Amino acid sequence: MAGPDPAAALAKALHELSVREATQALAAKTFTAEAYVDALLDWQRRWQVLNAYTQQDVDAVRAAARRAASIAAPIAGLPIAVKDNIDVAGYATTAGTPALRHHVPRSSAPVVQSLIDQGVVVMGKAGLHEMAAGGTCGNILFGQIRNPYDPAMVPGGSSGGSAAAVAARMVPAALGTDTAGSIRAPAAYCGCVGFKPTTGRYSRVGLVPGDVRRDTLGWFARSCADVELLDACCAPAGPAPPVALKGLRLGVPRAYFYAALEPAVAPVIDAMLARLQDAGVELVEADIPGIGDLLAQLGPMGRDLAGGLNLYIAESGAAVSAEDIVHGIADPQLRRGMEAGLAGRPSGRGRAEGRLRHLLRGPSGRRRDLPHLARGRLSGSRRPRGRRHRPGGDDPQHPARRACRAAGPVDPCGPHGRRPARGDRTRRPARRRPDAAEDRPGDRGDHAAAAAATAARLAVAPPIVAGGGAPIAVRISPTPPRRRSAAGPSRRRCRRRRGSRLPRPPRR
Repeated sequence: MAGPDPAAALAKALHELSVREATQALAAKTFTAEAYVDALLDWQRRWQVLNAYTQQDVDAVRAAARRAASIAAPIAGLPIAVKDNIDVAGYATTAGTPALRHHVPRSSAPVVQSLIDQGVVVMGKAGLHEMAAGGTCGNILFGQIRNPYDPAMVPGGSSGGSAAAVAARMVPAALGTDTAGSIRAPAAYCGCVGFKPTTGRYSRVGLVPGDVRRDTLGWFARSCADVELLDACCAPAGPAPPVALKGLRLGVPRAYFYAALEPAVAPVIDAMLARLQDAGVELVEADIPGIGDLLAQLGPMGRDLAGGLNLYIAESGAAVSAEDIVHGIADPQLRRGMEAGLAGRPSGRGRAEGRLRHLLRGPSGRRRDLPHLARGRLSGSRRPRGRRHRPGGDDPQHPARRACRAAGPVDPCGPHGRRPARGDRTRRPARRRPDAAEDRPGDRGDHAAAAAATAARLAVAPPIVAGGGAPIAVRISPTPPRRRSAAGPSRRRCRRRRGSRLPRPPRR
């Protein structure tokens, strides 16, 4: 495939160059790698409002650019950002959580080391949602990451820092990770290309795990051609074989994935499907019944969370334990979910995954006939925050709820498998977390004040980078403080006073 003309690259500002344009110009010695990274460092100063990086060592960046001049490789001198849950020698791998804030790994992850050996320059560690387990990148430790098209919007997650850096032209490409949409969603939010390879194509060594069965590294770039070049340079299996589009059957599940599609995105998807159809692809309507409920039960974290974290700790030499990492998570809601995964509490995840595989396979041969699905929405709906999932919800006539009542004191729907039966006055003592003070209502006012101060600082925002498509984003809003009644003491306290049996003081 012919590359871009190096002379045409001179007409562009260096921060506007794509991966292919930059590598062709570097190979032709149109400019040096050191001049390239200096231009990007100068450009990123106006984008500090995005909070895209957690760490950056400017001296190490310039030294790596000088070393790249003596390396003969297709991507020598190319600057990239690396998500902060991937090991890079000389940088801390924080995963956006307090327990790992000062953890410097022994060596780089194999994928990163392969890129460094080919002359790639690591510009810094990109921010993320804490433990790569969320979709807003509202990180309590490092702060909120923002969308370059509108700083009042989130960039998606969990690889929001990588996507924001590419979309703002701070780097031509960035490494991220994907477990349940953490590359694909930020790419959609920020209007760039996100590539989530087949699980196992890239080594997972040196990656802080979330779900060892589904974790994978992947790329952000500005075009599919850029992603193709990067994948060919870092995948141990080499370049992916070409796929013939003529005769390929592509499933289009509109019933769920297209139900809440943004009006501005629908024409873009329809135009792309039309181009594929013109190229010989056969489009097949392939709706999957009940897939929304199943996806809502999967969640991002795996069942063997402790095993994955302990393996990473042993390989990277971290001076903490899996329990230290989980119990030190700053986000209270995420910490509770991770503690449940660490304890191995029962859930419907296994049944949901088995049912989902059964639905995807369908009748005999259907999976072979429909190897691909074109999806307009990347993540399933989530249940309301603060409520525990129960089969059947609050419906007393639901079969699952009738089974719970018939089972007596054993409740298969409870989170711990045991609940007192009706009339049973024996109760388990409440378990109190030592860090429960972080959940007090008074802290919410502090978060609201901090969010208001951040919004005030954003009143003077830098100009937005043009181009890149129509991003999809969610507006950032401060957490409202808990409302307190102004009517005085609660009814319960009043009843306690009225029902008191203490004798009244004698009248004088």
